[in-house]
Amino acid sequence: MLVTWYVDGVHKGADFVVELCMENTAEINIIEDFVRKSAHEEMERDGYTRFPLSNPTGVMEMEQDCEKFEKITAPSFHYCKLPGAEFLTSDLEVRSTQNSRDLAKVEKVRRHLETRFGKKVEELIMQGPSIVECVAVPESDQKSLLDFMTAHPIHTRDAISFFIPLTGNADWDNGLFAICTGSHHQSLEQFYRQPERYIHRIVVEQYWVLPVEGATFVQPSPNGACRLLDILSAMAGRKPQRIIQAKDIFDCMLRQLNNVSKYFEKDHTQLVLRIDPKPDQDIRLAALFMSGEDPWDRSFYRLLGSRGMVIPKTYGMVSKFLRNQGLEASTFVREALRSGQILLRIEEGVGVPGISLCLLPVFPKLQHLPRDEEAKAIQLLKGSSMILRLAARLSPLLVGRHGYQAWYNYHIGSLKISFQALELEGSHTTPASDPIRCT
Repeated sequence: MLVTWYVDGVHKGADFVVELCMENTAEINIIEDFVRKSAHEEMERDGYTRFPLSNPTGVMEMEQDCEKFEKITAPSFHYCKLPGAEFLTSDLEVRSTQNSRDLAKVEKVRRHLETRFGKKVEELIMQGPSIVECVAVPESDQKSLLDFMTAHPIHTRDAISFFIPLTGNADWDNGLFAICTGSHHQSLEQFYRQPERYIHRIVVEQYWVLPVEGATFVQPSPNGACRLLDILSAMAGRKPQRIIQAKDIFDCMLRQLNNVSKYFEKDHTQLVLRIDPKPDQDIRLAALFMSGEDPWDRSFYRLLGSRGMVIPKTYGMVSKFLRNQGLEASTFVREALRSGQILLRIEEGVGVPGISLCLLPVFPKLQHLPRDEEAKAIQLLKGSSMILRLAARLSPLLVGRHGYQAWYNYHIGSLKISFQALELEGSHTTPASDPIRCT
């Protein structure tokens, strides 16, 4: 099992580590060990380091809590969210009841945090955590599911991830990823274009801490058994905003380009024809509620459904559009509509319809892309020959005469006719408005 923390902030050096989820200030020894051993020098050179953990009690308690909550299943891992387990700044308050030794530790940690992030400790809060359990990947799926990724979900030097093996040593054979040494100094394009990579399959001893620079590339192991507890930090003092930037979108697309290509090598027409609304559900929204074991299938459903919800540019207010179309004005529907609008604006800006299919890995995040970042994203995409080549190849699959969007529109129209026939027989009722077709 592994425990991981993701810590975001302003990058002012890679010498930060602390058991942020612990309530016992004695755990602050980790920072002292890290700084004393000059491990930050290894971090800057290699992108990772290792040092021992003194007391794993709090981490073990979190792991036990995971068994109480439902696990969400994905192809290469399972995870569950732990409610209410946040890093609270009260753990770093100076209290008169503390002895002088603990007071000194707290002050040292506060100074270290404020130097690392350029913010007061009171302005930092940890979100999460969730526990991720890696599972073995079948050999037939390994090529598509185990592409390189970065230690932090977003390729950034403004983050550090922390891993702690809990039940024995962690290595490649039981699920620990391999590390591309020094890759945190490379851009995505530099990393994917280089002919050779320094890939190290390391061993991390039980109760040792493995900090990894967020921008370091790692190669997932096809084996299972590891568990990872991850915590994402954000700035407190205001409600964290789910805003992403154009570069985040672009970087993720580059990382997933090979996986997108492999995904669309398969024929997904049957996925489209499998769309089936539940009783009393608006046919036009059925794709948005479709489930599936593969998260990419779920995103594909939502992409087609959102893209099909087209508002004419001269229409006016979104609420008026939804009302006139007989669609519920819920937050869920508004978010789907917004995602579809952003998707089509990017398509138009790039000038290649297949760019929408290239956006599949980031589609769930697209609704959080501000309008000014859309323009930046379009310019980044237009400047990438690799992405444009794939987009051009995928365009017929999306908008061709027998493309997925055409199949989607046909299927939704057929469902409407079928339900209308049932309605005439008095056995079913469906919305009276017509399906919104993609133009």
